[in-house]
Amino acid sequence: MLSIAKVRSRIDAINAKSISALGYTREDILKELALMGFARPEDYLVASGDTMAIKDVATLGDKSAAIKTLKAIPCGDGATRLEIGFHDKKAALELLGKNMNLFTDKVDITSGGEKLPAPTLYLPDNGKRSRRRD
Repeated sequence: MLSIAKVRSRIDAINAKSISALGYTREDILKELALMGFARPEDYLVASGDTMAIKDVATLGDKSAAIKTLKAIPCGDGATRLEIGFHDKKAALELLGKNMNLFTDKVDITSGGEKLPAPTLYLPDNGKRSRRRD
């Protein structure tokens, strides 16, 4: 039987090959998640008097990865209001945290993270002898 470590290693290799076939690395994906997770409103907005304006998207560079939607909404006075929407910050941070093993469903309280040896089972004979078939 294959060990869990070998199976995990093989799955990771297949996933890495699939991602690299698209031209992206693991670091690329983590960077995009970090841009979404650590986005701050001040990186995208500029205060001008008593109004706020969205910075020119062309000047944002990689930070534009956090933007989910940009919507122009016509106002009654002939002006246009811009609305900006961001990707789910909590989901991005959760994925980053899982990648860094910050959140675990199982807690190992016995081995300190090291692999435990397989247990040895001893079965009592209860005073019975096995029957031999001749």
